[in-house]
Amino acid sequence: MSKNGTATKGASGNDVSTVALKPSASAGAPSDTWTDMLAEQTLLTLWNGDCSSEDRAKQLNAILDALEQIAPRDELEGMMVSQMIAAHNASMECFRRAMLPNQTMIGRDENLGHANKLLRAFSSLVETFNRHRGKNQQKVLVEHVHVHAGGQALVGNVTPNGGGAERN
Repeated sequence: MSKNGTATKGASGNDVSTVALKPSASAGAPSDTWTDMLAEQTLLTLWNGDCSSEDRAKQLNAILDALEQIAPRDELEGMMVSQMIAAHNASMECFRRAMLPNQTMIGRDENLGHANKLLRAFSSLVETFNRHRGKNQQKVLVEHVHVHAGGQALVGNVTPNGGGAERN
């Protein structure tokens, strides 16, 4: 990205000059340099293909929107989000190529195999991202309990001797 917030042509030759970073685009860090670098890396993961510059601009803005909406909270989350977006885009490209009308069965199998690996990487990244954010920490333990007629049951954590609470 250039200093004025517009994208530049990356080392891979992908032209990302059709999009400007939104001031609120986030990569998880207060540093504009970090945000610009991570956004450019993410933008350069898109397959160019044969799309118009208008379609390309839509794709690039969609990536920036995804970065903004997921809202990474720190640099590590920013990197994970960038990798999740890249893995998603690559897997979708593999699915697209597998379904080409003139695709051979070998080509279809190879592309679906690559997509499968990318989806596993994506799932692993999402799980790591959620664990980093503290999501999915809830643990539910279900045990088999019998309560007969006239009996009483207590549901919850039970500790011997009242669990430390003083009784009179």
